[in-house]
Amino acid sequence: MRLAQILNNLIANTFKYGDNFSPIRVSGHARDDGFGRIEIANTGHGIPAAERGAAFLPFRRSESVGRSVPGAGVGQPIAAVLVDAQSERIDLESQPSRQAWFWIDLPLAAWQRPKRRLKGRNLQLFGRPA
Repeated sequence: MRLAQILNNLIANTFKYGDNFSPIRVSGHARDDGFGRIEIANTGHGIPAAERGAAFLPFRRSESVGRSVPGAGVGQPIAAVLVDAQSERIDLESQPSRQAWFWIDLPLAAWQRPKRRLKGRNLQLFGRPA
C-alpha cells in the first residue's frame, strides 16, 4: 500500500487549508470491525456540505477559498484512488467554517508485517515491532 503517499497528500491539504498556526491532529485507533482508522484533522475553513461530494474529484477545489490556496486539486483524488485500489475506505467529515477531518480505514491484518532486519536490528513499523 502507498500509505506514505496517501498520508502526505492528506496532511499537505490539511496544512494548506487549515488556519495559520493551528495544530494539525493525526491520530489512529483500532476499530471493532477489524480495521484501523487513521484520522487527519485541522481547524480552518471546513468544507461546505454542498462541496463534500466533490472533495475527492480531480481538479475540484473549494469555492470558499477560491484560488487563495495553491495547488491543482489532485492531492485528495490521488489519495482516494490509492485507497480504493487497496479496497480500503476513505472519507471526510467537516464542520463548515471550523474544521475538517479526513480518515482512512485499513484492515488491521495489513499492518502485520513480516520481520525485517537492518544491520541485525528489528525495524519499527507503524509503532509496533515488525
